[in-house]
Amino acid sequence: MSQHKPLPIRSAPVRNAAKRYPFMLIGLHWLTALLILAGVTLILAREDVSGRALRLWLLEQHRSLGLLVLALVCVRLALRWRYRARLPRHGLPRAVAVASAAGHLGLYVLLLAIPFLGWAQTSASGQDVRLFGLIRLPSLLGLDFDLADTLQGWHQVAAWSLLVLIGVHVLAALWHHLLRRDGVLTAMLPGPRSVAGARLAESALRTSSRAPAHAYRYDKR
Repeated sequence: MSQHKPLPIRSAPVRNAAKRYPFMLIGLHWLTALLILAGVTLILAREDVSGRALRLWLLEQHRSLGLLVLALVCVRLALRWRYRARLPRHGLPRAVAVASAAGHLGLYVLLLAIPFLGWAQTSASGQDVRLFGLIRLPSLLGLDFDLADTLQGWHQVAAWSLLVLIGVHVLAALWHHLLRRDGVLTAMLPGPRSVAGARLAESALRTSSRAPAHAYRYDKR
């Protein structure tokens, strides 16, 4: 005589299903990096040219790129909040996780502060702020040349601090990739794999959320 005895089988949890960031966050990350590189290149190239018109044009493009970075960072923060439940979890040691969080916080603070300092400095010097010469933005401050000089100094200090922090960020990513091999770097790499990985992770998360807590298997005895 055969009996059907239910044997509970707990469904396997999807651990760290999101191996990559959502592809929108990946795209914004690398676009922000490219804009920062372009902005630094423009302001350094400005030091090597002598024509006043060209120097002014380079400065205006630098300011416009900074404003684009400001907009992209705001979008990135909004998307990180929206996708917070689907961001990769790498199980880092507490000290590493705290250092990573502090580094990311510093990056975001500087990426927000630097364009605002440049915008305020331009306003205090009595100049218009225009996005690529087309869209005129409101002035943040009234005319004040002394304040403009102070803000310019803060802007430069913040910019150099950002470059140093970006260098630390790059070294940390290489440390994760080459020594720990924990997937932190590959989670943010661009390309078709990142898009496919993000969609696969989203599908896995949806499937796991619909799976029952227990399944049953019947054995004949």
